[in-house]
Amino acid sequence: MGESDEKMVTGLILKDRPVLPEAFLTDLESNLKRFKHVLEFSAVSKGHTPAEWIGQFEEHLQGKLRFLQMVYGHQHPVVKRLSSMYDDAYNTKPFAESFSWNDFPYS
Repeated sequence: MGESDEKMVTGLILKDRPVLPEAFLTDLESNLKRFKHVLEFSAVSKGHTPAEWIGQFEEHLQGKLRFLQMVYGHQHPVVKRLSSMYDDAYNTKPFAESFSWNDFPYS
């Protein structure tokens, strides 16, 4: 690697201090939004959503959040914001009105 090349090891970009690629943060934020919608739908469907799948999704998100905390520390604004999104998913009220699968947020 040249001196000006971006150095990446185990998913971390090595600069003055390690940082995570923007794609990691964008993907994590997107998945946290999806997780919130999954929990909302699960509450409405009265448990018809596969609990095993939800548990695996939750474990995946927890692992990514722990990695983020390890790299940036618990007090970093990005860590606080994404951790708050995770906590917010559990405090969400279920959909009050009926909906169509065409209206369900996939992105």
